[in-house]
Amino acid sequence: MHYLQKGQSRTLHSRKEVRAYGVITMTGDFIKIKCPDCANEQIGFRKAATKVTCNVCGSTLIVPQGGVGEIKGEILEVVG
Repeated sequence: MHYLQKGQSRTLHSRKEVRAYGVITMTGDFIKIKCPDCANEQIGFRKAATKVTCNVCGSTLIVPQGGVGEIKGEILEVVG
């Protein structure tokens, strides 16, 4: 994936110019979680503002708590 620096322009197929106003950096807040019910592994944001549920069975994996969320599943690794 290619990230653009702030202010750098790029021409698309329709010849329109697009500007990127920020660069996405990984902060270590993304984690791979194993669901306690179905053992599905998925990536979630540790500081989630809303409840994160399993994509397979729908059980709650992360409950928001105003800062770092309460993680219900097993943390396998830090992704970001």
